[in-house]
Amino acid sequence: MFYIFFCKGFLSTCNTETVLQQIDEHMNTGEVVGFASQIRALILDSIINEKLYEKFLKTKYFSLLKQQLMNTHRIKELVDYFASKNCIDDATALIQEYQKKCGNPTLVDASTSDILKVFQNGPEETCN
Repeated sequence: MFYIFFCKGFLSTCNTETVLQQIDEHMNTGEVVGFASQIRALILDSIINEKLYEKFLKTKYFSLLKQQLMNTHRIKELVDYFASKNCIDDATALIQEYQKKCGNPTLVDASTSDILKVFQNGPEETCN
């Protein structure tokens, strides 16, 4: 428990993108891979909890952030973020990617707004 509080305090005082870069470097060299991947997951969860999506949209870490959201079945949070920014195509593409990952491809002939409405009004997302 102390570890989690320490890491959260640490993350609030540093540049998360720099920490992610350093973790990647350690993982690429094979140094403390298991520990580094746990720290990366903690950092990504922190970014998600603080809704700092915009800060990472144009970085190489956005795909990691998106993957973390999918793996934890919290993709609706990013879909809602895109919808609030009127990025409907991005929201719909994300929904389709998530549905495909879960083995539930969306209808090809549905409009982007229909796909978004169905997803936002549906039950909490889970992969069946």
